[in-house]
Amino acid sequence: MLKNKTKLLALITAFTISAGLITPVKSVKAEEINSEVVHNIENVALNEEEKSDDKSSNKVIEILSFNDFHGNVLENGKNIGAAKLTGIIKEYQKKDEASDTYGVATVSGGDIYQGTAISNILSGAPVSEMLKEIGIVASAIGNHEYDWGSDKIKPWADEVGFKFVAANLIDEATGEAPEYAEPYVMTTVDGINIAFIGIATPETLTSTKAENVVGLKFLDIVETIDKYSKIVRAEGADIVVALTHSPAVENSDGTITGEAAEIAENAADVDAVIAAHNHKFVDGFVQNSNTGKDVPVVQAGYNGRGLSVITFTFDENEEILNVDANTRQFYAESTTNEFPVDENVAESIAKYNEELAPTLLKEVAELNFDLDHDRYAGVTPLGVTVAEAMRQAGGTQVAIANGGGIRAPLTKGTLTLGDMYTILPFDNNVVTMKVTGAKLKELIQHGINPDGFGWGQYSGLTVWYDSATDEITSMRLSDGTKVQDDEYYTLTSIDFLMTGGDSYNFDGHIDPVIIGEMRDIIISQWEKGIDKLNYNLLIDGEDTAVIPEAMSGIIDTSIVTLINGNGSYESPLEMKINDVEINKVKTFLNNLKQLGSLEIEAEETDDYTVFKIKISLKDKSLEDIYITFNVDNTLTEVISAINELKEDNSVESNPEETPEETPETTPGESGNDENIESGNNTESNSTEGNNKLPQTGSPISSSQVVFIALVITAIGIVALKKKENIV
Repeated sequence: MLKNKTKLLALITAFTISAGLITPVKSVKAEEINSEVVHNIENVALNEEEKSDDKSSNKVIEILSFNDFHGNVLENGKNIGAAKLTGIIKEYQKKDEASDTYGVATVSGGDIYQGTAISNILSGAPVSEMLKEIGIVASAIGNHEYDWGSDKIKPWADEVGFKFVAANLIDEATGEAPEYAEPYVMTTVDGINIAFIGIATPETLTSTKAENVVGLKFLDIVETIDKYSKIVRAEGADIVVALTHSPAVENSDGTITGEAAEIAENAADVDAVIAAHNHKFVDGFVQNSNTGKDVPVVQAGYNGRGLSVITFTFDENEEILNVDANTRQFYAESTTNEFPVDENVAESIAKYNEELAPTLLKEVAELNFDLDHDRYAGVTPLGVTVAEAMRQAGGTQVAIANGGGIRAPLTKGTLTLGDMYTILPFDNNVVTMKVTGAKLKELIQHGINPDGFGWGQYSGLTVWYDSATDEITSMRLSDGTKVQDDEYYTLTSIDFLMTGGDSYNFDGHIDPVIIGEMRDIIISQWEKGIDKLNYNLLIDGEDTAVIPEAMSGIIDTSIVTLINGNGSYESPLEMKINDVEINKVKTFLNNLKQLGSLEIEAEETDDYTVFKIKISLKDKSLEDIYITFNVDNTLTEVISAINELKEDNSVESNPEETPEETPETTPGESGNDENIESGNNTESNSTEGNNKLPQTGSPISSSQVVFIALVITAIGIVALKKKENIV
């Protein structure tokens, strides 16, 4: 991190040890020396470096960028909020004001406004207050800038006093850039001209409502940058930056890939690339294939959790001497968000929050368990629960939602309207329709392990697939009925997907009916209560289950997971009872009893109680059915209910009564209340739980301290003299 600090480190070492000589010696435990001490020493070194830079002839220009802020003006968990993000940026600006050889400019990678209740309800006004204080120069146009319609984009920029830039964006009706977008912006910082050429990702067409981007055309990105880099160089640009809403990924080996990396590699003349859109932390270099020089590519995560800093050092002739790139991850710097606060922004946000508090704190429902969600990690508990609420509201057999439209997990407790805006920030409409089994399979298939967007979420179906190929091999409705290609099924989804969002194709659907806005629909359903469901709706392997005719309409995959079998003596129908509300299980068992007399045997293993059930059918048109249930041993109420059925064939319960819940001790359930994006969205380098140095052994004696001090001080003096001789 620190470069060419031999002289400085020698001074620090000598000073620190000398101070130790005149301080009473005491034993210090290693755990008392934490990362803050290291951080403070680093700050001393940085301050010394800044002073030395002021005296040198080299000029330093830093470009600060954040991206995908998504309206997160309030401090919450890892989101530091608008006041602290502004406070951090103003620290750089204070340095700029105090130095003739240091300058700074701040920009955004787009997706600034949309995403939280306080910003959505107030049409982005709190975010604009932050941007004014920051003095933002320009922003790329993100896909979510269009969520409320393109007519909001120019007023935002005009009110704050910055420009949205997108050189590759064309209005097909005019053949020109839309009136709310400039191809580039030029700004001058301490005599250095910086050109920001804007790029909007072509994914915009499929990652926002289709009606809001009608008539937009996206030009070839590299060709566009090459065109405008010539123009801005002719106008005197010393630095050319591609300011994009294009994704980038920094891989474990340090290589950078993605749309932004392709710009850095192939554009004829760019000095840096700012990435966004996929919420990653990136800081590294990509070698340009034309010039051979290393081009920095940065991205600062999302929600204001990071800040990218590109540092340009100029020689006395104002030629670029060196370029460095660093992306700060704030949670890695301070797990308690100990950052400077800008009082102007803090006061403004507090005022907005106070006005909206009665609305945002309105209670919606009580959630008795966590609902995890990572849109890049598969079919999730929250995704299934949201889809099921849509399915129930639509009265359909199946529901499909998009994982990217659900933005955070939920933790056990009281859900408020503010929480609902957090998890469902987009104003999508819920639509019911009919589709063929073949189309339904295509839609579900499209959402399995997709490239570039979140997994599809659904309910009302159990799907078997081959994880090696991601190909679906079988689908069954909740009642166990196998989905047939040529039959029609009722489906609930959202208009965003129906109009091509996330590249879904709903062609061929019939009888579409809009039933309401998604957030309102989910709230209405959850106000009635939120049930724990079967989330194991995507099974890797073959569907070997054959459902006997007598079981039609009884098997509900929200209660049981089908495993295999055909209900015969040789191959019993194997099922696993899931952790759902006990009355639902009792209702299912009562339905089984209606088929005929039951004979039940039980075997207990370490993890499961296995019940073997023989049903002697009342209707002798079929042979007896044999069923095997696997019940997790933690589901004590379910086991008791089946044992009760075994003893007296009577498991009826009053559906109005809710039995007392047993403690949830299922292994793997997490109480984590942070929105930690795993997999593709992991925040690396976090120091949580690891910010203390390890124990190093016994305390050292006074004589040892004196001896070590004398040696290290001598080394420091020698190093200092050598450095002075070299200079």
